[in-house]
Amino acid sequence: MHRAPQLERSCTATFEEVRRVLIALDRFLDNLEDSTAPADDLRIVAGEVLNNVAEHAYDSCAAGPVRFRCILRPKGFLCRVEDQGRALGDMPEGETPDLSGPLPEGGFGWFLIHQLAQGVHYRRRGGRNQLNFTIPRIAAEITGASKGS
Repeated sequence: MHRAPQLERSCTATFEEVRRVLIALDRFLDNLEDSTAPADDLRIVAGEVLNNVAEHAYDSCAAGPVRFRCILRPKGFLCRVEDQGRALGDMPEGETPDLSGPLPEGGFGWFLIHQLAQGVHYRRRGGRNQLNFTIPRIAAEITGASKGS
């Protein structure tokens, strides 16, 4: 029986520790034998989500745990990020940033997350934030993979 490729990492929600998780993700993705996996989209979304946790979920003086899990399925990567930080409240919709004036220094993260991921769902449960999302394969890749191309 073939087990689906997956990665699970936990760390303290600091930028240094998040970087270690992202390096582990890079190694995991580089070692996949599946050339149709949406690796670059996953790198971008995981980086945005994990860095948001490090920056916003915990007070800067009291970083806490964050857990990242992804598993490769036929439709793409199914992912979950969990932390025990502040509740997110209403999840940002990921509106297109205003580019009419000087470019803002931030504000692109949720836009990118919503553009690259599907089924983005946030909930607060048992004192934990849970963000679930899927990084989909594109339709041509799903069709090509099923034909053995």
